[in-house]
Amino acid sequence: MFSGEIANSGYWLTIRIDSNTYLEGYLDMDSVGTSPREVYLKNVVYLDSERNEKLSLGEDTGVVVNLDEYNLVEITEIPLNN
Repeated sequence: MFSGEIANSGYWLTIRIDSNTYLEGYLDMDSVGTSPREVYLKNVVYLDSERNEKLSLGEDTGVVVNLDEYNLVEITEIPLNN
């Protein structure tokens, strides 16, 4: 898959979780469970169908998402400052 620590960059994922809600977050680590398609996202923001913010989780919280259950809409590469 991909890792949030490869080549001095990270990844911001946008996932459609239902017809009215998107979830966006920073890929903290991949393969967190028994499935290689489960990822841990932090700095999570829930968006409505127009992609306006509905809810923002704190920086110290995150969610585990199984990519087989939802539609991965967008992957944005973010350069890391080292």
